[in-house]
Amino acid sequence: MGLADHKEIKNIRPDRNILQALPKIEVHRHLEGTYPIESLFRMAQKNELDVPGDLESFRKAFQFPKNHEPDFLLFLSKFKKFWYKSIADVAGIAYDSVKSFADENLHYIELRFNPLHFTELTGLNPKDVTKTIIDSSNA
Repeated sequence: MGLADHKEIKNIRPDRNILQALPKIEVHRHLEGTYPIESLFRMAQKNELDVPGDLESFRKAFQFPKNHEPDFLLFLSKFKKFWYKSIADVAGIAYDSVKSFADENLHYIELRFNPLHFTELTGLNPKDVTKTIIDSSNA
């Protein structure tokens, strides 16, 4: 019998505040999936993108719904490449994302990204994107 098979263990529900306070590490996080929705909304507004004009409608359009059944295609449909218009956009969204990790009490993270995600529609140089993301993540 394994530890998780004990009746007492199965009924334990950790307090959310305790879990939040625990220091954490993450060894496989994709930058493109970590953007704070408020930062993404501000960038969309700044770049005059054709997206919903209020934060709640924007959230519904571009964030995977909480408590939704797993749906890989719906999940992938939320990832867009049209957000970025400049290297400053890349720097800002990378900085905001890494800054938000503190809210999760992450002490160590191995962050992954695909430079081509940021360059496909912008013409930005992949090497510049890589350097910008590294620099912004360390700021």
